[in-house]
Amino acid sequence: MNVLFVTHCTPMDGGNHSLLRLMVELQQPPYSVTPILLTPIEIKHSSSSILREAEKYGIKCIASRFYPFKYQSRSPLNFVRYTTNLVNLHVILHELKDVKIDLVHSNSSIFNIGALIARRLGVPHIWHFREFGDWDFNLKPIFGRVQEMSVYRDASRIIAISGNVKNRFVPFIDKDRIDVIYNGIPVDTSAPVSKHDSEVVRFCITGALNKAKRQYDAVEAMNILINQRGYKNLHLSIIGEGKDRTLLEEKVKSYNLGSFVTFLGWVKDPQLLYADMDCGLMLSTNEAFGRVTIEYMRANLLVIASDGGANSELVDDGVTGFLFKTGDVSQLADKMAFAIDHQDKMKDIAGRGWKFSQSHFLSSDNTAAVYNTYLKYGAVDK
Repeated sequence: MNVLFVTHCTPMDGGNHSLLRLMVELQQPPYSVTPILLTPIEIKHSSSSILREAEKYGIKCIASRFYPFKYQSRSPLNFVRYTTNLVNLHVILHELKDVKIDLVHSNSSIFNIGALIARRLGVPHIWHFREFGDWDFNLKPIFGRVQEMSVYRDASRIIAISGNVKNRFVPFIDKDRIDVIYNGIPVDTSAPVSKHDSEVVRFCITGALNKAKRQYDAVEAMNILINQRGYKNLHLSIIGEGKDRTLLEEKVKSYNLGSFVTFLGWVKDPQLLYADMDCGLMLSTNEAFGRVTIEYMRANLLVIASDGGANSELVDDGVTGFLFKTGDVSQLADKMAFAIDHQDKMKDIAGRGWKFSQSHFLSSDNTAAVYNTYLKYGAVDK
């Protein structure tokens, strides 16, 4: 079975990490799928690109020009970009002319070039919704909600990565057309895990540095704990890069937290860092799934997560981690203080999270569920 996978970006974000793992596992028995990857042309060279990662596994890659149908603004330039997709479609079909495609799998809800390709080729189209769009990235369809309803109508099946993502689209897509298949993350039994052996309780937050990920809340909570409540035995590591780094660094400096907060930048494999941490923070306003949350658990970290998005689907409050009201930095500080004041309980809850993560959200389960969706909705096993 030849499957054309279409992604809307090239950096190795959470969605592309999940896509790469899916393609790699589908190549292997018992599936023996032949993946072909279509990506946009890279605007600038990135040290972390799904194109280069996919090529390592012998996956045929095609980079072509195409644009999403959802944007943060309905500017004239974005209208022009979107309308060029009709021309871009012909270019892509020409590049695929020597490949027999049996199914198209789109890896995001914000672009529809995969739907156009599937319609022209007369093959099933599986649409993977990995984001809310509006709630997490403030993205709106260029021609409004009517366009969105029309675009999604042609999908053979829609996969949502969490119940919360499904519920977001149910008002304008029949709920019986959407399956919830949680992201799968491979278990690495050789990866080091935290031993919680430091007198200083070490917190970390991982992700792109922007307002949606709410690293500012972590800094505010550190200010409360250190400057208002007098705690000294804690440290925060901020892992990731993004447009808000300078503003975050200025905030840290204004609170005189330089010796308590470290910016580690982009890290290819943060799992290696987690062995030297105790607690992982997931503070996003609306996290569609929370791959990092599961990675924290796999590293035996205590997860402290906001109650927005899918976090409440992954974390059982007080059992496998802690939840707090999104944006409430006082509540966040309380949860962090609990970890500092009750380190034995912190270790117990982290241990339960680790145990839970070993049998849930497995990449093998994700791959099997996606493949069965292919077979159920029109693809032929070849």
